[in-house]
Amino acid sequence: MTDPASSFDRGAAIQPQPTSVRTLEDLAHHLTLLRLSAKGSRPGRAPTLRDLSALSGVPHSTIGNAESGRILPSGEVVYLLAKACGVPGHQLVEWTQARHRVWQLRRRPPIMIAEPALAAIHIDDTHSSSRAARSLMVLTPRAAAEVLLSMPLLQRAGTLGKLEPQRAVPVLQQADQARVAETLTAVENPAWVAAALDRMDQEQAAFLVAAMDVNRAVPALAEMDAQRAAALLTAADLEDAVDLLNAMHADILCRLLTRVPLDRAGEMIAVIRPAQLAEVLSNVDDGWSAGVLRTVENTSWIAEGLSAIELSKAAALLACLSPDKAATALSAMKTRVAADLLATLDPGVASGVLSAMKPDRVAAILTSIAPQQAGSLLALVESSRAAVLALALMELPQARRTLAEFPSDHALAALLTAMEPGRMTELLAGLPQRVTGLMKVMGPDQTDDFLAGLEPDVTAELMAAMNDAQEAVEVLRAIGANEIGAVLTRLPPPRAAALLEKMPPDEANAAITRIPVATALAILAAVAPRSMAAMLELQPPGQVAFMLAGVSRENAEAVLAQLSPETAATASAQMDSGTALRARAAMEAGQPIDARTLYPAHFASA
Repeated sequence: MTDPASSFDRGAAIQPQPTSVRTLEDLAHHLTLLRLSAKGSRPGRAPTLRDLSALSGVPHSTIGNAESGRILPSGEVVYLLAKACGVPGHQLVEWTQARHRVWQLRRRPPIMIAEPALAAIHIDDTHSSSRAARSLMVLTPRAAAEVLLSMPLLQRAGTLGKLEPQRAVPVLQQADQARVAETLTAVENPAWVAAALDRMDQEQAAFLVAAMDVNRAVPALAEMDAQRAAALLTAADLEDAVDLLNAMHADILCRLLTRVPLDRAGEMIAVIRPAQLAEVLSNVDDGWSAGVLRTVENTSWIAEGLSAIELSKAAALLACLSPDKAATALSAMKTRVAADLLATLDPGVASGVLSAMKPDRVAAILTSIAPQQAGSLLALVESSRAAVLALALMELPQARRTLAEFPSDHALAALLTAMEPGRMTELLAGLPQRVTGLMKVMGPDQTDDFLAGLEPDVTAELMAAMNDAQEAVEVLRAIGANEIGAVLTRLPPPRAAALLEKMPPDEANAAITRIPVATALAILAAVAPRSMAAMLELQPPGQVAFMLAGVSRENAEAVLAQLSPETAATASAQMDSGTALRARAAMEAGQPIDARTLYPAHFASA
């Protein structure tokens, strides 16, 4: 048998058109044209089947079956043949789509003419569409279908469009449905196509809508009754229905999709383009949108849709989802968008959503926003453990800023008491302005754990920030006697003096003896004479003399006036030059006050 390539005139060849392929016969024909139009190894001759087999790696028998239409080749075979024939890379997809289209249209058995009838009349290209339509009307539907399909496509479409839809439908029902879809695509009037589809049974109409070019099918659906159009979308394969939805304007999209059963609409929503999803969520009432989102399993897709619409609308829809689903959707959003949505939600809803989120995601959201907003959101987390974990994942400065903006001391205390004492102390060390209020609502054990862990510098900062001196004294008592001196040393002398004055004399005396000399004298200089006298009454006379030697004469005389006569007399007698020298030496060395060192003679005689 002579290969067609041997006498093929490439200059006069009809070029293959993969986009026009609808049937197996079409595919076979265009694959043959593709080979014959390809450049062979010999000048002026197309590659033979064996040449193409060598180029593509596809057996020549498979190529022969594909070109004869005996089998539907696989998508891979079509791809390899097109590539071997020199089809550019960006056009290869047209050939694989052509193969897929044939497979798709073959899934439903076409309605074929059983026995082609001889046409009672002959219609040629010179007939106008109106004349051709009138001629068809004298034929039976089966014969009319045979004649109609024998026409070129554009003549066929023009003729069909001149028939009344109710007269055309019986003819179309007798024809190959893939050819019918091709014909309806070529009909210029979408209202006519809609009327014809409306008169067909639902299965046939749904198949034809899916098989038509989407740019022609969508206008036809828009012309139909919305409920009928929605029913066709529902009956179509999901992939086909989504292709149609993606090609629709927002008003048609929303009008039809809201009439599709909710579960089916959820399947469609989950795979339509993001822009179309945003149009639906923005323009459909919240009740329907929330209902369909509940059926969507892909929370990343929900997140993308909600991120693309107005904030208050997105918050309203998010509030309709379960806390777990809402939390998963928020976790898939950009951090800033998630934070803004949480801030817009009703506090009760936000609480449930935050509590369902993973701590690391909560921490990421809180870190990205202003401390005041972060504090308000963290306070909404129902689970103290989740909130503690979120704080643990934040940088310390950010965590402190967040806690500083907590809306209430009670809520903050509840959170802090769920922490390890060390972490609680670490956080509160930078928040002295809040500690007073917290200690009023924290239990004694938690307060002691906190204070015991503070460094003297931090405690001093806390003391300086507390307005109520009596409350500050209570804090000093809680940190223990050994640390009081270190804390008072770090306070401004007037503040330390005010605290000493609020203490019982024995506690004040014990504290002042733990302070370096220079600092102690500076503090005592600011203590009221009556309070200073009460402290000195508990010290040895030599120590009293030393203390008085370190303050101004005026202060010393005022204190002596408040001492008991015996203590005052002894102290006055011992305030000699030797005492002053020893005091100055101790002060210069920064030593704590030690009466036995300063007054060895006094203690030796005692």
